[in-house]
Amino acid sequence: MIEPRPYPTDVLAGCETGLLFFGAGLLGANDGIHFRDAGIRAAVVDRDRDMLARMAPEYPREWIFFGADTFEWAETFRAEGGYADAVSVDPPLGQCEKALEHLSLWLAIARKALTLTVLNPVPRAGALLAFAAEIEEAKRDWRCSFFKRNSRVSWLVMVPDA
Repeated sequence: MIEPRPYPTDVLAGCETGLLFFGAGLLGANDGIHFRDAGIRAAVVDRDRDMLARMAPEYPREWIFFGADTFEWAETFRAEGGYADAVSVDPPLGQCEKALEHLSLWLAIARKALTLTVLNPVPRAGALLAFAAEIEEAKRDWRCSFFKRNSRVSWLVMVPDA
């Protein structure tokens, strides 16, 4: 049984499809379990194929698991016009900065909600959010907040303005 970790589940309301990037860590305890419990059809992308194989039995049969480099997969998915209602990006701590630098990529894929793991404190988030908002201005504006997970990391939570 997977023990759920803190997650801003309210952003999943109304979401039907999801993408979990770096999703195999802790068998999805940080985010995947919440997508499952919300009834979201999801795909999980992670380069750790062994962990993906271990987590698959814990999730619905219609979920898809991709053993691939997250950044490359996401770039290809975006280029092909792919999107999902909810996108969660939960990289290992050593890749949090790189994931935040790709904020515009995640926003291009997300339609209703984006959650992204960021290190505490978040010194550069404001500048990166402004940059991403500028790129995405043609699409729509996003509101952001932070949901503290523990002393080391928080979720950057983004939803489109109503």
